[in-house]
Amino acid sequence: MNRDEKNDVIGLLEILNVDKNKQAKDVADEYDNWMRLPIVAGNHTLSESEKSLTLPAIRKCFTLVFVNRGAIEVTVEGKKGLVSAGYGIGITSDTKTTITVSDSSEANVDILVFNVAAIFSYGTTVISVKYGMPYLNIKNHGFESFSITREVGAEIHKGMKSIMQYSKERPYGYELIIKARMCEIWYLIVRAFHAEAPNKVLNNTRKDEYRVKAALEYIEKHYTEPITLEDIAGELNICKSECCRCFGRVLELSPIEAVVRYRIYKAAAVFDDSEGRKKEIASVAISVGFNNISYFNKMFKKYVGVTPSEYKKRGVS
Repeated sequence: MNRDEKNDVIGLLEILNVDKNKQAKDVADEYDNWMRLPIVAGNHTLSESEKSLTLPAIRKCFTLVFVNRGAIEVTVEGKKGLVSAGYGIGITSDTKTTITVSDSSEANVDILVFNVAAIFSYGTTVISVKYGMPYLNIKNHGFESFSITREVGAEIHKGMKSIMQYSKERPYGYELIIKARMCEIWYLIVRAFHAEAPNKVLNNTRKDEYRVKAALEYIEKHYTEPITLEDIAGELNICKSECCRCFGRVLELSPIEAVVRYRIYKAAAVFDDSEGRKKEIASVAISVGFNNISYFNKMFKKYVGVTPSEYKKRGVS
């Protein structure tokens, strides 16, 4: 996540905060929670004093908005639509959206923004290749509406409410139940998109998916060893440029970025364990395939959001 996206997430946390006087430290704590379980959920009221709300375009994120009261006009990439009470909308990845109260009346909405990492986690990349990126990248589905009066819409709304409740109360184990609810909602979204999206859109990604899946399996098996672009392309029996194009279309990463990211998340998994936290950072870096500690620290901060030392301290009660 780059600096602009970080600021967008922090701004969204502030917008959806019920307590408008929340201190900067509290917002920072919520951002840390976003990095651990990347979901922003909340309720917001639009009125005469605040008629519109802009949701930022964040990569690999999906947005759900449900109207509890009143009506809103939604503008997505130049396209407009009216959504009234009892209806919700789903907005695809990397899409800036403006919500405006309709007819100068008050409107109350539930908003849920989630990164696909909240469902698949950073390491479960083989499943995300099949059920994540192809659906996030369907650009002709800027937003799709659903009704609470229909079974699918009712289930999506029920899942949203449950996530909002657990996000607010945060009982022990709340991350697990939120992920379960998110998987249920994503299943409904994927099922709807698979039935309605043009076959050509999905079929065009099929070959890329199989290639990237095979490459990821190779990375998972050999991540502790030196891996080059030539190694990955050779495993797929394609040229280096085509290998880069495949990864770009499916994961929006280069093959080497995928290797580095996987190594970083394996290192984070080591630090998540109480015994792993006792290990030296340099030792863990080497064990996951890095031979430059400074580069390891830099990449860890990039993909996890904090330094290895800071991450280790989080697990100390």
